[in-house]
Amino acid sequence: MRGRVSPLCFLTTYCCVFLSPTELSANRIPDVTATLGPDSFACTFFRQATSSGKYCSKLIKYSDVIRFKVLHGLKAEGKTSMKTNGKNILITGGAGFIGSHLVDEYIEQRARKVIVFDDFSTGFTKNLESHRSEQLSIVKGSILNAKLLNQTVKREEVEIIDHEAAELEVYTGILNAQEDAKINILGTLNVLNTAVRNKVEKVLFASSGAVYGEADYLPVDENHPLTPHWPYGVSKLSAERYCIQYYRLYGLDTTAFRYSIVYGPREWYGRVLTMFMKRIFLENKPPVVFGNGKQVRDFVYVKDLVKAHVRAVESSGVSGEVFNLSSGKSISINSD
Repeated sequence: MRGRVSPLCFLTTYCCVFLSPTELSANRIPDVTATLGPDSFACTFFRQATSSGKYCSKLIKYSDVIRFKVLHGLKAEGKTSMKTNGKNILITGGAGFIGSHLVDEYIEQRARKVIVFDDFSTGFTKNLESHRSEQLSIVKGSILNAKLLNQTVKREEVEIIDHEAAELEVYTGILNAQEDAKINILGTLNVLNTAVRNKVEKVLFASSGAVYGEADYLPVDENHPLTPHWPYGVSKLSAERYCIQYYRLYGLDTTAFRYSIVYGPREWYGRVLTMFMKRIFLENKPPVVFGNGKQVRDFVYVKDLVKAHVRAVESSGVSGEVFNLSSGKSISINSD
């Protein structure tokens, strides 16, 4: 029987973890009565939980939770690298701009199977047409549908999840912060819970440079203050932090990426480069530039970005970490 972590009872800086007797000998259990008092809720709960003889209990510091292999049968320390070759990989939002390029890359890296999980609110099947059916499986569904997501991951025996699905429009979050949070936070929690439940080996998460807000200095590194200006940045930062917590609490191997502005084939109209191109080349109009045009941005090519995802899977030492994905070059509209 595997170790169980439900329910978690948070008592100041402590939590209780229930382990099977075969995984933890009784003589290693500390005296919780002396620690918390005989009439405390925790001690009463422990007595009731252990009286049946099914489980024994151990009180541990919150910061030590990740030291135990028993959390969902996973281990948080000493994560080793793996290969995408031969793996079953699920990509949420896999029919979109970046997601479809991840499909291309994983298939090129000879993944055993790539499963696209997409509600097609912004994605297109034409982005996936170049791949043979035996290499690719498409499931129409939302990350808010936890049941369908879990069924898909279980049925397809998914080993790696690359989580791209999100509410992407900044202005949507401004107009409806609750909807933005529902998709970007609760949707991500559905992905993480599904991964834990099905013992997925690796989860990659697409965060955003929007978590930084206005830059205090350049270039912006991962240690820059996190002061997002928009609900979109807030929701991405929250989801990012959940990825880190799931690594620390449950041993789920996660890596998050903060994207700068991504460009390349299949990019949709409505983003900065495509808006400029549309006005200049299709509408024969000058681009709309706010301010003096000397504001700088970092643009990263989509095919470079997806290779970083593969590198994260195949590298050790990146578990529970967050990385910027960018070109490292500042570009302004007005070069004068």
